[in-house]
Amino acid sequence: MTPDPEPPESSDTRQPGASDMGIRWLGRPRFDAMRALLILIVALTLALVLLIPALDTGSQCRFGPIILGMALLMVVPIIIPLALVRRRVLRTQLGVKDEWVVVRFHDNSTASSRDRDLRVTNNGFIIDNRHVPIGRNNSFLFAKADLEAYLQPRLDRARKLSVSQQVAWEWRRNRRATLLLVLLLIPAVGAFVFVEFGSGKEWLQELLLSLLGPECRQAVER
Repeated sequence: MTPDPEPPESSDTRQPGASDMGIRWLGRPRFDAMRALLILIVALTLALVLLIPALDTGSQCRFGPIILGMALLMVVPIIIPLALVRRRVLRTQLGVKDEWVVVRFHDNSTASSRDRDLRVTNNGFIIDNRHVPIGRNNSFLFAKADLEAYLQPRLDRARKLSVSQQVAWEWRRNRRATLLLVLLLIPAVGAFVFVEFGSGKEWLQELLLSLLGPECRQAVER
């Protein structure tokens, strides 16, 4: 029997367990955007691995290893976090029953809370001091119809956090991860500004030329 989408207006009900039969578990979207992105990145990387050696055939200048190394240097830091995030998302289940929201996390731990005790963020909600992403801007991690019918009526009763409140919560909850993100962003932004607006282009060109042999260097400088 499928429960009513709307949470009841009556008095509080008993807290459900994750194994309760009456929980309505939300489905997954038909199109897995994260999976498609991972497949595209892997396909492009494999194409580079296969095509670059062919382009180097008969050439004294072996540009292939340099280009391939730079490509992998950019791809690996992207694809590994995406794969880990996708694994967590696929192993997290989200359900509702009456005024309760139930989450079974990727590590098999569970949390349940009344809708009024949740805190809504810009891309999900916080339950038992843990953040549950659901997506936004028509890119959702769960079926959109289920989110609108079952979860949204309950989130409408929850407290909504501002951006500053979300940042403050993230800082209190996981200071190490926040500091790591900041430490990674600062050199990335600095490198972009250096290459785009400073003398970084000339420096990068000199670095690449220094990796080539004398014959290749002369060929490039002609």
